[in-house]
Amino acid sequence: ASVFGPSFDANNRISFDLGLDLNAYTGSLEATATRLYLVPHYAFEHGILDLNLGFRLSAALLSTEFKKNQYIYPDIRMNLAVIPDAMRLYMNIGGGERLNSYASLVDRDHHADLSYAIAGPSALMQPSVERVSAELGIEGRISGFFSYNLRGGYVNYAQELFGAIVKGDEGQYRPVIGYSKAQKYYAS
Repeated sequence: ASVFGPSFDANNRISFDLGLDLNAYTGSLEATATRLYLVPHYAFEHGILDLNLGFRLSAALLSTEFKKNQYIYPDIRMNLAVIPDAMRLYMNIGGGERLNSYASLVDRDHHADLSYAIAGPSALMQPSVERVSAELGIEGRISGFFSYNLRGGYVNYAQELFGAIVKGDEGQYRPVIGYSKAQKYYAS
């Protein structure tokens, strides 16, 4: 990924993130997955406020066809230094696509192989698509020995990777990987 853009003064700037991810496989797995994105955003810093407003233009190309998803996602970050260098409130609103490479699948499950695909090996290389996510949190430190980060949020997935167990043709159960829509709330 590359970042470029003008800076108007010490507190205001416009920048553009530009990126390309590519996963290409030949042999047992014939698949190509590409993700292109452009993120224009405006950043403003003044006093205790750090604000970054933008949106993500993103598209995933699988082999020779575009994956039909949304193409525009929010990309907003806000930080408020309640106690400078000791406590900050933050909010992140985002979304976008993430390519799932064969290496990331094996990293997630060291036993994973091409037989884990529900709909054929090339179906493993689908992108995870986060329609929108929102997160609020507070983080900081108390002395040099204790730090904290309390946060909560929501994510709406158009398509996310899940593992499952299915009953095969011979009546034996086997692990598989597939994609599904999902929503989640979290706190940590």
